[in-house]
Amino acid sequence: MLRFVGPGRRTVTGGSSGIRGLFRRGRRGQSLAEFALVLPVLLLTVLFAIDAGRLFLGWVEINNAARIAANYASLHPTADWSNPSDPDRVRFNQLIQQEANILNCTLQSPMPEPSFPGGTDLGDLAQAQFSCAFDVLTPLIGGVIGDPLTISVSSSFPIRSGSVLGLPLGSSVPGPTGTPAPTAPPSPTDTPDPNATVGPTPTPAPTPCLLAAPDYVAGSTTASQAQTDWAGSGFTGTFTKITPPGNNYDVGWQSLVAGQLYACTSNIAVAKTAP
Repeated sequence: MLRFVGPGRRTVTGGSSGIRGLFRRGRRGQSLAEFALVLPVLLLTVLFAIDAGRLFLGWVEINNAARIAANYASLHPTADWSNPSDPDRVRFNQLIQQEANILNCTLQSPMPEPSFPGGTDLGDLAQAQFSCAFDVLTPLIGGVIGDPLTISVSSSFPIRSGSVLGLPLGSSVPGPTGTPAPTAPPSPTDTPDPNATVGPTPTPAPTPCLLAAPDYVAGSTTASQAQTDWAGSGFTGTFTKITPPGNNYDVGWQSLVAGQLYACTSNIAVAKTAP
């Protein structure tokens, strides 16, 4: 046991376990202080990573918008781009607005029109340039690189719509007109023989007689009842009752498929079980 006594000093009693308790409390306090110092750095790192991902996503999306705009302009080089009510300009704005709806930055307004630095002939370039304002989440980074941060992109496509030698692209050059062939003289009309006789009109073949086969299995019909029904069904074929067992039984099998059409001269056989 240790005991320290002195003027103005606290008396500490106890063994080594009390000293270890003091050291443990000191280590816990040190860990909290270190965590408080590191936490802002961790938060700034996470926010910076989020901003970097958002910035890259915005750059990809506005590049897609520029490519769509340049491609559309390359197909409509002769549109009145300075006229907001021109159908091609209206469609151009609609396409870009569809892409702008998914942007995580604010697209410039009013929307710029495409440019044609080399002219509007076939093969010249149609160019579209856009910029958008990107809001930064990290406070310190925004103070260094600027907040909002402006992203500018451009895209060019060769003009694929126009005319060559005055002919619209895709049309064929007309060839020389061929010389029409002489018209053959009409052949003489045959004169009917006044003594010829008209033969008799052939008699059309009679329509074959078809009837639907009755169903003797589903109705638990006896063999005798089936034979009576067959005689009045319109069929002229024979009715065969397969025996044994017995002379009269519930029909469990018939040779004709029930409901299917057969010639009126068809025969039928019934039995208790399938032979």
